[in-house]
Amino acid sequence: MSVLVPDAQEMQKNVVTSFCHFVHFFPSRQVAERWTAQHSGTFLLSIHEAHVLARLKNEAQYRDVLS
Repeated sequence: MSVLVPDAQEMQKNVVTSFCHFVHFFPSRQVAERWTAQHSGTFLLSIHEAHVLARLKNEAQYRDVLS
């Protein structure tokens, strides 16, 4: 899947257009590589890697709520 390194200021303005529009699932790695090559700042993660990254982010951001 593709992911974008988020820009905190832009995410405050509109998370959908500044982040969500760059997170995609692809039918193959080749298709994903072509897409990320055309979209600066994006990179690929496996589904497992994305899950781990999201979990770490949520644990850090919502530590008090998740305890």
